[in-house]
Amino acid sequence: KTSNSLSQTKEFERQALFYNYLLYKKKNFLPDKTCFHYLKLGVEKSYSFSQEDIELFEEELKAVAEDILSYGTDIGKYPAGEINDLFNSKKQACLRELSRRNYFENPERFVQMSL
Repeated sequence: KTSNSLSQTKEFERQALFYNYLLYKKKNFLPDKTCFHYLKLGVEKSYSFSQEDIELFEEELKAVAEDILSYGTDIGKYPAGEINDLFNSKKQACLRELSRRNYFENPERFVQMSL
C-alpha cells in the first residue's frame, strides 16, 4: 500500500476480504492471512477471514448485483453514492444528475431560483 496512514483500515479490510473471496472462488483456497505492507510507514497490517466471512460477503455481493440488475439502465434509480470521493472520476456527471433529480422533485424551487 502507498497510503500515508492506517486510518482507512475498514476500507482496506474490505479490500483484503475481496481478494480472499476471489482466491476462494477461483482456486478454492482461503489464505490463513492477507498482509498489506504500507511502504511509506514501514508497517504491515494482517487480516484473516473465515469461511463464514467469505459466505456472508458473497451474499452481500449477490444482493448488490440484484440491486444493479433491478435498476437497469435508468440512472435515476441508482443511489448517488459518495460524490466527493477522491476516486470519483465522474463527479460533474453525478452533480448534474443530482441537479436533474432535484428539479423533478421540486420544479417550483428551480423556477423561483431562475426569476
